Amino acid sequence: MMDERLKAIADHYLLADQTIKAKEELAELSDEINILHWDYRSWWSCNDDEAIYIPSNRNELIGEIADVQIMIEQLIYLLNIEQKEIDKVREFKLNRQIERIRAENENTR
Repeated sequence: MMDERLKAIADHYLLADQTIKAKEELAELSDEINILHWDYRSWWSCNDDEAIYIPSNRNELIGEIADVQIMIEQLIYLLNIEQKEIDKVREFKLNRQIERIRAENENTR
């Protein structure tokens, strides 16, 4: 069951505006992932493998992930996509990647 607030927001702004907003939110998440990537690389080189890594931009990442999830749910609604369609493709992609990992592991033995 989709959150009625998401429907209200999507119905107010419609697809054209929400595609622009989705791109903005994805770009903001991408920026935070970039910070995470470089922060993690420098952190990892300075600490032992047993330490727990907490990103310096953890709160920003959480906020941007939430924003992207909200936009994705609106796009699913506005494009009339059924969850089972997404689940089918998701399942295929997960299985394909697991097979790739298995192949990589076999090739490194």
